[in-house]
Formats: sequence, structure tokens, C-alpha cells
Amino acid sequence: MEISFIGWIHTILGTLAIFVAVFIIATKGFISANNLLGRFYLIATVITAGTALMLYKNGGFNLAHLLAIFTLI
Repeated sequence: MEISFIGWIHTILGTLAIFVAVFIIATKGFISANNLLGRFYLIATVITAGTALMLYKNGGFNLAHLLAIFTLI
């Protein structure tokens, strides 16, 4: 199965957000929007959740889409 452009954006930004979050928590103990990495994490997480709502190759709305909605809220 081929991955879509939105799928690539979702996967790459989501993976980067996880690595950045682990790095920030390991070095500072918490994530803050007051620095560049913290802002990147927040923006990447919002984009990842938003693009998750556009992915429907595994059949309609599912638990992953619900998690994306809760993340955006």
C-alpha cells in the first residue's frame, strides 16, 4: 500500500514531535511554549492531529480520529 502525501506529513511530523518531546522532558523536565523546541513540539502536534483526521485508508472514523480530536481540543 502506498502512503499519501498527507500520510508522509503526518508520519514525519509526528515522529519528530515525539523525539523532541523526549529530548525536552529529559533535559528540562517539562515542555514549555516559551522556547523554540517547545513551540515546534506544539505546532507539530497540532499538525499531526489535524492530518490524522484526513487519513481514512483503514475504513472510516475510528479511535485514532477520536484521539486526534481530543488532542486538538
